[in-house]
Amino acid sequence: MKLIKKLTAVAAIACLSLTVSAQGFSKFTIEGGMADGSIKNVKEGTSKIEVIAGSDVNLKNVKFKYKLLSGCSLANGLSKNFTEPQTVTVNKNDGSSKEWEIKVKKLTPAPLPINLEFSKTVPAVWTPETKGWVNAGTDENKPTVVRFGNNNVSFIVAFEGEAKEVSFDLNLVGKGDDTFKGVFEVMTSADGINWKNIEGFDNKLTMDSQFTCPVSSDARFIKWNYKEREKQNVNLNNIIIK
Repeated sequence: MKLIKKLTAVAAIACLSLTVSAQGFSKFTIEGGMADGSIKNVKEGTSKIEVIAGSDVNLKNVKFKYKLLSGCSLANGLSKNFTEPQTVTVNKNDGSSKEWEIKVKKLTPAPLPINLEFSKTVPAVWTPETKGWVNAGTDENKPTVVRFGNNNVSFIVAFEGEAKEVSFDLNLVGKGDDTFKGVFEVMTSADGINWKNIEGFDNKLTMDSQFTCPVSSDARFIKWNYKEREKQNVNLNNIIIK
């Protein structure tokens, strides 16, 4: 009898957790976006979506598409004006509701060379005035680095002119097993839409990984993306493009 009660309690907790996590968006994209929106659904507080837009996107008239999880609907509509983050309430057919914040971040290129060394005095916190880089889904509570802690979290640098090489540090975070089990990508693009893997990056991360990679002459963007996270976080810093 005690075992049955325990199993019932566990099942109830699991159902509650599933209800919370399955309340909201499954996809959000914009026309002129550099990737699908980074979706962070949290159990408590406001869940968030961040989307990276190219420099030619008019934030006052953003064309967007989204997909909601089963049984969900929007309580209020979304405007095409994303000059400021928008907050929307998602209702579920069980009577529950959750707030979401949707932010579109515009990437503005910067001239070469680019040297990004984040610290307490130079935090990795993006603002609309930031030039040369943008993040989507990274943990800004760890501003001395670019912290990747979820799937499909991205950091993109945009530059003017032809670059020869890029160097950067990628470090595993946490104690215990220092063997990297996830999939991390470093890619370049000429247009911010079509991406290819950069030469010289092998996905073999350690607690202190340093990379120097050649950059193709047509590249104007470099993207770091945590494609598949397996319990480990990754820190990015000391990015030099020249």
